[in-house]
Amino acid sequence: MSKMQFKSLVCILSLISLVLTACSTATPAPTKDPAIYYTQAAGTVIAQLTAAVTPTLPPTATTAPTDTPAPTDTPYIMPTIASLVTSVPQASPTPAQEQGNYARYLYTVPLDNTTETPNHKFDVAWGLQNIGTTTWTPGFKLVWVGKEQFPGKIEIDITKAVPPGGKYEFDLGTFGSEQLGLHTTGWQLETDRGLPIPGGYVYFIYKSV
Repeated sequence: MSKMQFKSLVCILSLISLVLTACSTATPAPTKDPAIYYTQAAGTVIAQLTAAVTPTLPPTATTAPTDTPAPTDTPYIMPTIASLVTSVPQASPTPAQEQGNYARYLYTVPLDNTTETPNHKFDVAWGLQNIGTTTWTPGFKLVWVGKEQFPGKIEIDITKAVPPGGKYEFDLGTFGSEQLGLHTTGWQLETDRGLPIPGGYVYFIYKSV
């Protein structure tokens, strides 16, 4: 062996020695914990058991919406003439005696707006005419119906029959009021049944000074 070959052999052996030393001092690869394999295996078994025990439910069927029937129009029934006539309220017939009673105002004595002395007696008279077709008989009367009630009567009776076209004077005796100023009273002619006679309303106004 030549000297050159000997040096080459020494270099090769040195390199091999360095490689082996480096391999022996390298950090060994980490070893996995066996417990990890046990945990993974247990999880796989539990998953398989759960899948085997739990039944697979069929999908829930969705009920199709039911169409609401369209409303049908109620046919219009034309009312008959007889139904219209019977549905109209009929007025109660007025007694023939009341239909024939009418009055007309004629006069007032004294005239309205006259002056009277407080506590002084004076008379008021109203003249009415029977312009109806029935006779006014005793029981018909002139009745106070409102405004101020003057001292004296509140009803003035007819004392004789008043035929159609006849006239009657109703007299009231009263006193002048102590309260100064205007005073008004109102009266209505009524039948013996207490029904007002058209045209039979009268009034009187005076001033107390």
